Amino acid sequence: MFHLLAMGVALQAILVESGEWTQIPWDGNGPLNVRGQVACLVPSQDVIFVWGGEKETSSFFVEPYPQETNLFSLNDMSWSEDWPGQRPVGRKYALAAVPGDRKEVWVMGGEWHKTYDQDLWRYDLDSKTWTEYVWDYQLDSPLKGQHYISHARMLWTGEEMWIYTGDSDIWSFRLPENKETTSIVWTKKTWFAAFGARKTYRMSFVAVWASARREMYVHGGVNHSTVVFGDLWKYSDNSKLWEQINFDGGPQARTYHVGVWREEKEELFIQGGTGDGEIFSDLWKYSVPDNTWTLLSQSAPARASSVGVWLPKTQEIWLHGGYCVPDGSLQIIVDCTYVWKFALMDNCGAFSCAAGTVRKDHAEDIGSFGQSECCNNITATTTSTYTTATTTFVTITTSTVSRTTVTGTTMTGTSTVTSTATEQWEEANAANALGGKELRLELIAAVVAIITSHI
Repeated sequence: MFHLLAMGVALQAILVESGEWTQIPWDGNGPLNVRGQVACLVPSQDVIFVWGGEKETSSFFVEPYPQETNLFSLNDMSWSEDWPGQRPVGRKYALAAVPGDRKEVWVMGGEWHKTYDQDLWRYDLDSKTWTEYVWDYQLDSPLKGQHYISHARMLWTGEEMWIYTGDSDIWSFRLPENKETTSIVWTKKTWFAAFGARKTYRMSFVAVWASARREMYVHGGVNHSTVVFGDLWKYSDNSKLWEQINFDGGPQARTYHVGVWREEKEELFIQGGTGDGEIFSDLWKYSVPDNTWTLLSQSAPARASSVGVWLPKTQEIWLHGGYCVPDGSLQIIVDCTYVWKFALMDNCGAFSCAAGTVRKDHAEDIGSFGQSECCNNITATTTSTYTTATTTFVTITTSTVSRTTVTGTTMTGTSTVTSTATEQWEEANAANALGGKELRLELIAAVVAIITSHI
């Protein structure tokens, strides 16, 4: 019975771990021990923009709110920094977003030394300069009636920039057509509450924009009474409705977590955060079409107040900074300087491979996906790999259950099987018909059947 339970644990881990965390080697440059910073992918430049935050320091001579502009290159995995003359004051928990393919990042609000900021800036990656923008403060804006914008979110919708501060109101502005224009005009979005539901105010939440659906999804957060939320809401720009999404299962209530959006599959990913006296290490995926949550991993460092970005080219989630805790107990805080990435097992799921090749479930290389990254030639003849385009072999021996997928990854688990058997699954098309999850489920069903026959 002990061996059978051990076998179950091993197989459960296979289901949960549907990707891989990798720590990016650090060259000694870049922001050190920072939490509450902002980060954005600038796709036209293949760089991750990181700015602001609060440093973990006890030195009187070290400024806890860094002002340098940091860029992490995805081409050579290196940090560079810039110190423009005119720049915003360093702060934490600001808002930031990149307008599409433009070589610029917009940053707003934040706080430092219990001082709250109301300013709006644009950083130009070509000229490496910051420009401040203003508006008529007599007119309505997200700052009218309150003193700051912090712990909130800025989102680019493809047409305008949205500012969402945590209640039901959403504010927007259009980018000036002329870069010489340094003023904007705010517009308040119309909204209605579906079925009378009104979302409770919160801060330090996750908010993402779904382009095809023209919807904003909001998860978690905390209110001023330190109540932590685990609910999920959406705002439709088409219907102007706020609506709470009901679901089964899902992650624990949390705040100060990371959230990224995968447009092509309409999925929200959240990682880490804190709630109920714990800092989390888990990574979850919410599928909008299926209305389901899936636990993808629990192996990342536990962290909160970190930042994350989604890389569409490589289908990866990248994390940086924050409070990192090895055991999640809040007793020890470790260096969060390193950049981590999570590579999904279905990186190449939408890529069509040519005849005579099979699709990889997981691409290793950084860069645009293509034939060499996503497709393997069929050359192997052993039972541990694909031998034809229509057959997958799984070998079960006396003490080990293993299967080598087209990614080259072997999954093993201990059992009490006392004889050797080979099971074979036929697929209509091994290249594209089934993904790794379905094959793993078939493997588990076959293993359970064989174990049962030996009890």
